[in-house]
Amino acid sequence: MVRRPVARGLTLAGFRVLQATNTAEARREIDNPMIQIDAIVLDLLLPGTPGWVLLWQLRQDAPSMPVIILTGVLSDDVDLTGARKVLLKPIGYNSIIDALDEVLHPVTGLHPAR
Repeated sequence: MVRRPVARGLTLAGFRVLQATNTAEARREIDNPMIQIDAIVLDLLLPGTPGWVLLWQLRQDAPSMPVIILTGVLSDDVDLTGARKVLLKPIGYNSIIDALDEVLHPVTGLHPAR
């Protein structure tokens, strides 16, 4: 499972991380008005509804939300419009940190804690 090690690496890098095991759980977190989400790292391969469906929903509901896609395979059949970055797995959490820095701080590309 990639989610736990990536979440741990991001937490160690100073990011606050919310984890979801499937699209429905992710949607509940995103829709919770008590939670501020600055960016989403989304694996396309999620149990149940695929991650690209959540990306499509976010394009409609929160078009300015930065979304970074993780995928093992790119396909012309899946529309990734709306994703700020697409990262191919396998990938280390340092690459994800760099992508988050880039989408959250596009001028400097640096996380404020660094």
